[in-house]
Amino acid sequence: MVAQREALQAKEASIRGSAALALITSGPEAKAAVPALTERLRDDDEKVRVLSAGALASITGKAEEYLSTFVAGLASEDEEARIWASRLLGLAAHQAKSAAQPLLLQAIKHDKSFVRSVALSILAGIEL
Repeated sequence: MVAQREALQAKEASIRGSAALALITSGPEAKAAVPALTERLRDDDEKVRVLSAGALASITGKAEEYLSTFVAGLASEDEEARIWASRLLGLAAHQAKSAAQPLLLQAIKHDKSFVRSVALSILAGIEL
């Protein structure tokens, strides 16, 4: 995991994003990467921010803290960021239903149809 932590500091966004993606599946064993991932939440690249939030949710078990990052990613101009945001939001919403509901209800009023569609789909899929 040292390699992934170092890769989070790479100049290229694709490398930073790949490192965050690899850490999503690592779970709590990747605790040492939390500071670097937290820094990536302010990355210039939307996909890196979304994937870093996904890794943090996986590592910390606190999905509710990253819901707003996933919702923001739904409106990204970057298609890959939107796709990852929708997948990670769906997972996080199941883990943090009560925290997700208000954000999803707000998202169904968004001006972008993709955001509305994903929010409605996730709302329909979670039991409140």
